[in-house]
Amino acid sequence: VEASIGKEDYLPLNSCIAANLPMILGGFTIALGCNGRADCELSASYLGYASVTEYMLGNLFVCGVQIPLTWILMFPLMLRSTSLVTRAMSSESSGTWQTLVGASLTGLVLAACMFSINFQYILFLLVVINYSALCLGAYVSCFAIEFL
Repeated sequence: VEASIGKEDYLPLNSCIAANLPMILGGFTIALGCNGRADCELSASYLGYASVTEYMLGNLFVCGVQIPLTWILMFPLMLRSTSLVTRAMSSESSGTWQTLVGASLTGLVLAACMFSINFQYILFLLVVINYSALCLGAYVSCFAIEFL
């Protein structure tokens, strides 16, 4: 298994992308489907966009680029947090405590990544709807921090 997938703390980029392909397709479906509403103008105005074109372009970027990139980076972070717990608690604890601590740490990493996705989405909406250099700088910084 290790030869085909990798070690427990490493997942190749192509595997992360493959795991996220259904979510990327679902994101495009949501974006092009006007968030489940029959009227795209209603969806655009509900989210504060000035036009349907602005809404579509913004939604396609968020659902097709921003969110999938965050999810692709999330898997290795969660695997590394689990590996950290495994190495730190391997000799001194039973499997139950190791599992509980590993699951808790992985849950914290997932919660932080979900917060990041939502925060980036809010910043993106602020940049598109009410352009300000401060919001653009915050958005670009937040997006760049993911790749460090």
